[in-house]
Amino acid sequence: MNPSSAGWIKKFGSLPLTKTPSNTDAVLWYEDMAHWGMVYGIPWDVPSGLDLPHQPTADERCKVLMIYGFWSSYQMVHPKNNFDQLVHSLMEFYTVLGQDRKTMLGRLGFANDSYSQLETTLESRIFPNQGFVLGALGQSIINIWLFQDMLAWMAYLEGNKNVLEYRKELELTCFRLLYQLMGSLGVWEIMKPQLIHGTQFVAQELLLDQELLQTPISVKAYPPIAARYMVDFCLFAYLTQAKKPVWSQVNLWGSQTNIDPAYLSERYNGQIKWLENHQGFIDDGWEGLFGVQLYDRIKEWIQKLILRNSKRLIKELEGSGELLVLLSKSTHKELDVKERKKVQEQLLDIFKSIPSLAIFLLPGGALLLPLVVKLIPKMLPSAFDENRIDKEPNG
Repeated sequence: MNPSSAGWIKKFGSLPLTKTPSNTDAVLWYEDMAHWGMVYGIPWDVPSGLDLPHQPTADERCKVLMIYGFWSSYQMVHPKNNFDQLVHSLMEFYTVLGQDRKTMLGRLGFANDSYSQLETTLESRIFPNQGFVLGALGQSIINIWLFQDMLAWMAYLEGNKNVLEYRKELELTCFRLLYQLMGSLGVWEIMKPQLIHGTQFVAQELLLDQELLQTPISVKAYPPIAARYMVDFCLFAYLTQAKKPVWSQVNLWGSQTNIDPAYLSERYNGQIKWLENHQGFIDDGWEGLFGVQLYDRIKEWIQKLILRNSKRLIKELEGSGELLVLLSKSTHKELDVKERKKVQEQLLDIFKSIPSLAIFLLPGGALLLPLVVKLIPKMLPSAFDENRIDKEPNG
């Protein structure tokens, strides 16, 4: 499965991982998402059982974790529904949020396939407010507020009739909580512009209400999972961005926002432990969000592209060895139906490999190939089509 190429969501739905429920409890589901880093906008890894042929980038991990989280939470409410129904429900959900996005063909007036449209929509949520080129290359800042979509999705599944207002309230409340914890720190003014990036409502509401950030908040007014998320997200931001984090400041914040002291202490210590175990990913995540040069990120990304695409080409050329054996056999013996079909497929792949090799050898070809993989994957040989779903033997 290649989350940077068309068809990856359908491929995900065909994996054995989606055939059995992962969680039946919302708290366990949340802790799974926190463990993988999705809650904090730092997706450091993905669950086992996923068919990823290469080391995924941060945005690819984020895509996989989103669809994994959506599917596992959907199963808790609708255990008998299938993956196609999930995709349909997700598009209805994002339409209610006003965040559904059409594919390129859809914008030209052609019919929108639900799977393709969902891929486009999720990418626009992961990378908000960016141009086409950055989106295609996967080079932008991941939306650190993204988990709020998943919380709003759970409310939607539970029958919330005003999920857009709920999503808005989640975002504004979390931003206000963060300000009340960190607004007095010097780092706040550095963080603020980047925190606003990716939000739907904060910038507009701050313009309309200058006193918004000072409004008192009670975390207990929110559902348990949403409250847990707000506390965890704010503690994560404080522990990673404050130069000298101290418990007394966190404790004072907890009393002002009506958070149980014992619960706050438990979450605080849990955050410290999580950070100790994943510090390397944090350096590349929120630290990158607030200062690492884009040049360094692009440099690493280009190195991965060259390695990834060269391996694909080698795999394709090595796979053609079987063709030579079959052609040799055909000179003295009739090939059966299965062998003839394999010859046809191998010859077609060789013809496709010629433009692929030409693209790769061009100046900047390593950058152009992933765009072709993303936009017109059928043009490339099978080694590049990692989202192909193999048919059943009797199918």
